[in-house]
Amino acid sequence: MRALSIFIFISFSAFYSSAQLAELHLSLGDSAFFVSTVRTTEYSKPSSVLVITEIKPGNCNINLRKLKTVGNSTIEQPVFKGDLFLQEGLISHYVINYANQPILVKTEQFESESNNRDQVQGGIPLRTQPTTNFMGMSNDKFTEQMQLLGNIDQERQRYVTARDLLSLGTLKSSQIAEMMLLFENESNRVRLADEGQQFATDPENYQVVFEALSRPSAVRRLSRRLSN
Repeated sequence: MRALSIFIFISFSAFYSSAQLAELHLSLGDSAFFVSTVRTTEYSKPSSVLVITEIKPGNCNINLRKLKTVGNSTIEQPVFKGDLFLQEGLISHYVINYANQPILVKTEQFESESNNRDQVQGGIPLRTQPTTNFMGMSNDKFTEQMQLLGNIDQERQRYVTARDLLSLGTLKSSQIAEMMLLFENESNRVRLADEGQQFATDPENYQVVFEALSRPSAVRRLSRRLSN
């Protein structure tokens, strides 16, 4: 009886602990390799995406350095040093954008590996859903849609049509960035990127939309919008 009580206590403690944890996914907007220090742990192996499972929630101090090749040497270029907030029970996908600011692009439910093996979402197991390799709209179909948008003379109507295309949820981040270039008014590009964030098939790559902006003021404006 005593052994059974101890087993129940340990099982309950393990379940309770996993419920109190969080998960962090961290990357750079240009998908460059980096090293980092998370709280007091050093992650010195270069990678383009850092995934830390079962991390304590709350404010998490990050010191991220981008790897840059200069001649025959590789140097660490400071990119971001500050706190990210990790919410209990959630996977937080953070991207450091081109202005070296962190943007929370997506959160999803965090569950222990044993609890979610058999759960599915849209026919795909939750923990095996594709991230960076999601195909999105085919190149041929996207080229066809771009031609249709380009044939619309009025920019206002072109924007409305582009927004409808976004809402289908089939565009990759790079395709949204390319579509933004159809607009001469950079304010429309910012608005389109802001609305498109929730529909991109690969939100962890969404910082590529900043490449479609040329004015620093537009970059700052979009950074504020995406971080809200």
